[in-house]
Amino acid sequence: SDVPDWFDQSGTKEQIYQRLLEGLNAFDSAGIPKPKYLSRVVQLFNFNFDDCMSRFGLSWELAQHKVQESKGGRSVDPVVIILTMEMVSKQDLATIIERLRVVKAAWILAESNRDFSDVPDWFDQSGTKEQIYQRLLEGLNAFDSAGIPKPKYLSRVVQLFNFNFDDCMSRFGLSWELAQHKVQESKGGRSVDPVVIILTMEMVSKQDLATIIERLRVVKAAWILAESNRDFSDVPDWF
Repeated sequence: SDVPDWFDQSGTKEQIYQRLLEGLNAFDSAGIPKPKYLSRVVQLFNFNFDDCMSRFGLSWELAQHKVQESKGGRSVDPVVIILTMEMVSKQDLATIIERLRVVKAAWILAESNRDFSDVPDWFDQSGTKEQIYQRLLEGLNAFDSAGIPKPKYLSRVVQLFNFNFDDCMSRFGLSWELAQHKVQESKGGRSVDPVVIILTMEMVSKQDLATIIERLRVVKAAWILAESNRDFSDVPDWF
């Protein structure tokens, strides 16, 4: 089996956190690319699992699916219906806006030095569902002409009928909060990192067990999803 010993989620909080540290140190020796800043972010005292997974474009569900597939499970994409303009009426307004926000976030976060004081017309989230969805399509088509790299499969995934905002943002490593922050900073707002306390072994006792396990899961997901051909057939039930 290719499952490292540090994947084990059992034991005390201190033991689990020690395995997290072992996992972070194992990437280089195993020749597995580790996401930049993963070691720092996963050890922040004010840690949030969903935000952390989203920041690095990781998905715990996708990691579990990959392990299951390695065990011989069938790989199935349960969502294959692509939304059309005729289907838009079946979606609630909030969901259509969320679809547009994914595209807007991809546009904003792909550019490091853009001036967002004059945003594109298709950024507008007002109007009917059909009007908003039309702007989404305009936005998807605008990447190439603007010379902005568009995440692979973005056009397809953001138009899936069974769309989920958080899952979609996580898949592409996007953050709506980070996109908003970037726009605000471009307008003259101050860039501040509100979380700078790095967790230490002495602080582990102040964290609940579930949070320590979530920290470890982020590292495990990064390990699994970085490897395309690893064998996880013998992964334990506690995974």
